[in-house]
Amino acid sequence: LSRLGHHPTRTLAMTCHSSPRHRPTRTPATSVMAFLVLRGLDFPFLQQRAAWSDGRIQLAVFGHALFEHALQPAMLLVAKTLVLMAGFDLPVTLSLAARTQVEPLDSRNVLAALPGRDPTRARQYVLTSAHLDHLGMEASPDAGATPGDRIYNGALDNALGVAIVLETARQLRDAAPAPGRPVLFAALTGEEQGLLGAQWLALHPPGTLVADINLDMPMLLAPTRDMVPIGASHSSLQGLLQRAAGDIALTLSPDPFPEEAVFVRSDQYAFVRAGIPSLYLDGGVIPAASSAGKRADASTMPKLAQRAFLRQCYHRACDDIRQPIQYGDAARLARLNAGLVQRIGDAAEPPRWNAGDAFAPAPPTAAASK
Repeated sequence: LSRLGHHPTRTLAMTCHSSPRHRPTRTPATSVMAFLVLRGLDFPFLQQRAAWSDGRIQLAVFGHALFEHALQPAMLLVAKTLVLMAGFDLPVTLSLAARTQVEPLDSRNVLAALPGRDPTRARQYVLTSAHLDHLGMEASPDAGATPGDRIYNGALDNALGVAIVLETARQLRDAAPAPGRPVLFAALTGEEQGLLGAQWLALHPPGTLVADINLDMPMLLAPTRDMVPIGASHSSLQGLLQRAAGDIALTLSPDPFPEEAVFVRSDQYAFVRAGIPSLYLDGGVIPAASSAGKRADASTMPKLAQRAFLRQCYHRACDDIRQPIQYGDAARLARLNAGLVQRIGDAAEPPRWNAGDAFAPAPPTAAASK
């Protein structure tokens, strides 16, 4: 969520019924209560409430240091800091009860590989990815969608991203020569449930993944002459991307919504956490030359179109084929992706994190190296 406020409590006695088979336990705890601040209305409360009411899916991999409870230490640190700064005792006891049902669910990543031309680097894969899952069905029809449509269609999020990856695959298949390194194309499952398919692939790659180029909900809703690379500045991918963009005379623009922190919210972040340089390709924000002299509205101003989509159709049934998708811009983004993958595949060295970057893996300690 882009705007999240925290209200700390110093002590809380909680009764939790985790399942009918487990006895309730009463445990003092430190808690953080979260409240949505709706000033921007980019994520209306009804959408978030729907997400909370759905069942959750977890990856059936436990005990792996890379992903086990990855967010809990950070959240606990935030909670403790807030308690120390502004915490206060609440003289109450809160009892909570919930019933859970746990059942297995099988969902697959879809992968395809294009062999590279250099046999000495046959196990060094350049990955380009997009998630194939979405959210199922709404409890009631969406007023903004086709009458009676309760399906979360996910046209932008993320059928468009998958289509761009498929077009990238077609272009690279027909290219001569093939990239030096092999290319792995991935349509990943479970992104909406917490990057689950990406986590699985990061834990079970077919070889060494040298980079991930991810596409998730490219908001191509008004004609543009640029694109936004998110996360490129953290690694040597930035130089390769700049040259690939120069090949097709495409402008690169900075992230227009940095407060959304999308670099840590989509599938590329699972690979970042695995130490793999990654970036996220998104739609541009500079109006195309064809929009000059026209009325400034959502049909000509990309930022206006993106904000309108986030407020009205993000994670709703109206994210459907009726959206004004700019297919010419989508084809251009596929050309950029193909050119970038080609350059990564041909580079003498695989991409590297910038020295001292916050996302770069920590160097091994002396104790760990023994």
